[in-house]
Amino acid sequence: MKKYLFLVISLMFLSSCAITYKNQPIKGMKTKNKICIINNTETKNGFKIAMIDWLRNHNYQVKVLPENSNYNTCEWTLTYVGKWSWDLTIYLSDAEIKAYHNGNFAGENTFHIEGGNFSANPNKYDSAKSRINMMMNELFENK
Repeated sequence: MKKYLFLVISLMFLSSCAITYKNQPIKGMKTKNKICIINNTETKNGFKIAMIDWLRNHNYQVKVLPENSNYNTCEWTLTYVGKWSWDLTIYLSDAEIKAYHNGNFAGENTFHIEGGNFSANPNKYDSAKSRINMMMNELFENK
């Protein structure tokens, strides 16, 4: 009986960690423009740095705006939120990047790990930078 209980509990943990993505790519960006990023002090600074690195590596000019800036300060603006969790090590468990064009919503990419702590999906431990790069690639459709 204990073997079956252990098997059932193990299967629950193995199946409970799904990684979900939602992507709505940016439309209407014709050239590599200057892009502003609104700073988010609630998210680790490395998230913003990864976004800036990605943008610069793709020949965008980047300007970081103070927190609570208006979305229409720049033609193109990005906002971001990242949350980390702990399960043997710290990992990026939730992330969101939203794009605005002249203050209007223009696209987003979100990422969420279902099941969270104590689940067996090793993909949750992928580096935050590689996950953010993937999100930016999808949001900008590898432009």
